[in-house]
Amino acid sequence: MAGSIGVVGLPDAATLGSLFHRLVEVGIANPADDGELTGLDQLWSHSQSSRLLEKDVIEQVLDELLPAGADRAITGQRLAVLAQIQEDGRLGKMCGGEEFDGQKVVGLRTELPFHLTVGVGADGRRITRWAVAGEVELADIDEIQVSFDGRIDLALAYDGDEGPTLQVVDLKTEGCGQPFDEDDPTKGHELQHPVAKPLSTAAQSHLEQELLDKHRLQLALYTIVLERSQSRLPQKERRKVLPPAIQASASGRMVVMSEAELTQAKLDFGELLEQMVDMKLNPHDEPERLPKEQGEICRTCPYYYSGIRLCGPQGEPLGIVTKAVPEGVS
Repeated sequence: MAGSIGVVGLPDAATLGSLFHRLVEVGIANPADDGELTGLDQLWSHSQSSRLLEKDVIEQVLDELLPAGADRAITGQRLAVLAQIQEDGRLGKMCGGEEFDGQKVVGLRTELPFHLTVGVGADGRRITRWAVAGEVELADIDEIQVSFDGRIDLALAYDGDEGPTLQVVDLKTEGCGQPFDEDDPTKGHELQHPVAKPLSTAAQSHLEQELLDKHRLQLALYTIVLERSQSRLPQKERRKVLPPAIQASASGRMVVMSEAELTQAKLDFGELLEQMVDMKLNPHDEPERLPKEQGEICRTCPYYYSGIRLCGPQGEPLGIVTKAVPEGVS
């Protein structure tokens, strides 16, 4: 059964995600008319009908990325199912030329490469080293630049009621492997479960909201990338950058951040950069431990879940982790 846990033949979740990302990269429809788009180069307006469900495209992706231990037929079938789910959802319909909420896709880029440099305030920062007699100052800092290189899964260009706009869409394949039920979504991963308004962009389950929360700093970074690229253009050529979206591939749902969530994510991203810089300049300084209320963050960190706990929420003991032994086990 395709929906059972531990489906024999499928690759691991990360590889399945890479396979589907590649399929979307080469197969997604672009409803552009091959003309010029305000504020964008010609790569955005390369028109293409959807090829997501074409057997030869799926076979090409399998040839490129399928690991030796995975079953080709089972994996190809799962990719086809996920492709159909995307085509039936809001993203697939928009890339097919349909208009939603006064917005129409007029171009797009997949795997959009970027290089971003962000300035961080140098106020009073110094490079120091530890010595027996105390900290020794090595240098003052005049300027700090943090650089990022990467690729954005998908960026959409719209024309519509808000004028020319752009939006980041980040594909997430949580729930697309095990457990998953292509025949009865109600028995599969919770992200598959039907929602009241499938074409709405608002989060309609706690898992959809968790996806946004989990990846909000990544979404903020990608949005800043697009905003920075537009800020270099003359005012009349600029496109407004909309709040970013997660494409939940298990359901085909496109879930968009609110303006308030994006604003907060940008602030938190800036604070994270400040902390990163401090730790880089003075690696001997111990970062402040998170409060218990944010303990879930620690549970994803190797400094917490390893056999020797080096960090964790405030109040939890550090050091060698002792695990309780079940009764009857010696």
